[in-house]
This record gives sequence, C-alpha cells and structure tokens, in this order.
Amino acid sequence: MKKSISVLLVVLLILTSALPVYAMTSEAMYDSDKWLKENGPFYWAMKDIEEAVGFEFFIGVPRGYTNDPYWGPTMNAPAFMPEANITRAEFATILSRALGIDNYQGAVKGFSDIKGSEWFAKYVGSLIDKGIIKPGDYNGKLVPNGPITRVEIATWVARAAEYYGLNIPQNTPAFKDVNPDTKYYDEICKAVALGIVRGYPDGTFKPEEKANRAEAASMIMRFVRQMKKNPPKFEEVKAALEKAIKATDDFSKEYYTRDAREVGSDAFMYEYFKDYFTIGNLRAYWYDTHKHIDSSVGNLFGGGAELVSGYGNLRGGDPMVAYGITTDIDVKPVEMGDNWAILEGTFVSQVYTRDGNILPKVQFGAKFYMKKEEGKWKLSDMKETRKIRIIVEEE
Repeated sequence: MKKSISVLLVVLLILTSALPVYAMTSEAMYDSDKWLKENGPFYWAMKDIEEAVGFEFFIGVPRGYTNDPYWGPTMNAPAFMPEANITRAEFATILSRALGIDNYQGAVKGFSDIKGSEWFAKYVGSLIDKGIIKPGDYNGKLVPNGPITRVEIATWVARAAEYYGLNIPQNTPAFKDVNPDTKYYDEICKAVALGIVRGYPDGTFKPEEKANRAEAASMIMRFVRQMKKNPPKFEEVKAALEKAIKATDDFSKEYYTRDAREVGSDAFMYEYFKDYFTIGNLRAYWYDTHKHIDSSVGNLFGGGAELVSGYGNLRGGDPMVAYGITTDIDVKPVEMGDNWAILEGTFVSQVYTRDGNILPKVQFGAKFYMKKEEGKWKLSDMKETRKIRIIVEEE
C-alpha cells in the first residue's frame, strides 16, 4: 500500500518523538552551537565534549527551572560552558568518574576547607585515598572552587595514570618555561609523554595557565582512551545494550495507560532500570544554584529529556502514541576500553497508537555510549546520527 509523502512525514515526526532518549547529550545542551558549528569557537573539541558528556564525566551547569503548566517546575537544558575556567572540585569530579572511584565515604582528610558534606567531597576524597591528590601539595587547603592550573592537571593525571597502571613512555619534553627545577617536573613529563597534556605552538607549557572546561574535556578523554588494559568482548556489550532497549520498550508498553507522574518517581525508576542504565540516568538533578557545577547526576526530568522510550507518551504525553517497539538492532564497535564502549549502528522503531493503529517502521542511526558500573555493562547515553529511513511495506 503506497503512502503519500505528507503522510510519511507525519509518521516520521511521531516516531521521532517516541524515540528512546537517555542522559543529556552534548547536542541538547543550551550552548551546544559553540562546539557543534564549524565556525564555533570550540569546534576543535567537539568529539571530546560529546564523549565526555556521553559517558557522564561532565553533566553540565544547571540553568534553573521553567514552570510547566502540566509538570510544574521543569529543569531547563543545562549549559556546558566550554569557555569557563574549570575548578579543582570540578576536575576532581570528572577524573574520579573517569577512574570509576567515586564511592568514597566519610570525612575528607587533610583539607581544612572541605567539611565532607559538599557535593564534590566524595570525589576529592576518592582521589586523596588513591594518592592522586596530596594535601601536602596545598598546605592543607585545596580551595576547591578556585580554578585549577595546567601544572595541577598534569600532576593529577600523571598520578592517576600510575594508579591505573598505564605504561608511561620515557620522554623528556622540551619547553621554554619548564626545566628539571620546575615544581612537579616529573609529573609534567609523564602527562606530556602520555599525550594527555600538551604544550603550546610557541614552545611553552604555561604551567600556571588556567584550563577551561573544553580543554579539560579533551584532557580527560585523552586519558580515558588509554584505559584499555582489559577491554570487553563486543558480544557482551551488545547484549547489554539490547537488554536496555528492551527494558524501555517493556516499560512503555506496560505503563502507557498510567499517569507519568504516578510511575515517574526516583525510587520506581531506579528499581525498574537499575540493571540496564547508569546511575546518571536514574537520579533526578539536584543542585544549589550558587555552589553547584557538575554535581548533579542524571536527568530524569532534566531539560525535558525523557528517560525511556514512551515515557513522555504516558498519559498526559503525546495523545496519539501508545507505545513503541524497537527491533533489528544492528551495531558495531567504534572503540572500547576497560569500563567504557562506543557502539554505532541502526535500529528500527515502530509505534502503536492509542486507537489501535500500527505506524510504518522507521530505521534510525545512532551512537550508543556504554559504561561498566557496579560490575555490569549499562547504557549511559544515545545520540541519533540522523540516518533515518522510512520502511514502507506494500501490500
């Protein structure tokens, strides 16, 4: 049965709205034009920002709430702010997340300016515990909300590389402003040898220069891409992805007749999806507008993004869509490390409407970010790659 172009476009719009959407992608951030557009000032960091956000190392800077007439206070899309200086607290957070050692509990020892109740305390505590941050370097005061310098980043990542067991090449970089008498010279050499921190075209290192958030994203991803001591088998990661997608389909089919506010609590979502999605997908944002940057985990309601397929189509959502079914998942590995993986490919989505109709199938292209969390591979993020094909079946 042939379909008109206009009908197919309507179908495409409906199917697109019913796609599974997971953690906040870099594209969905408020200021994404700064790195997505070719003439943007941070286009050079696009891949690194995309992956650092996809793996939830960066969550974003909250921008407050809008009062939605149905949902009530709804969080606005966060900003990445690539141009902003990154603080010690923020860099400790992303480095700790990248290492998977963000579960420190108890008082933070060695720093008089960290009480232990701050959003960043467990991340700083984790790095202190592993010898990556040393209180003696700071005379007992970290000044966590102060901007971190390039020499500090080099020092932290060099120690992190040693803790992780990376093979560090023997290399002595030649910088005009760095010599064997420079403080933390050995750490600078190691970080540069690993390619994590680089010099400037004029032959300088500028150890006291402050780093911005785009530069930090690039540095952290250069480190993460070397974490490949024991990468997983592709089949294991693919199976975890398929289970996560099936869980979203099952949820939308089982609960589409229920009010989203009834089944959308943190506790309910966590129990239903804890084996399939990263923690960042299962906890609602929280923050102090004056103190918080990158402290939140997840975006259950963040920026209008939906956690699972069909979640926005529960009662009160799309009046036409009942639920969606995903089939024909065909993915291949792009790159895989010890605790992270990027898969890319296609899947087919089909929507069942509330009035009993079945819409044509649509094939989408997507990139999937997977993380190993609590010993299990889980879906961290999904990015549509804009490869869309409507499958028209003729009778």
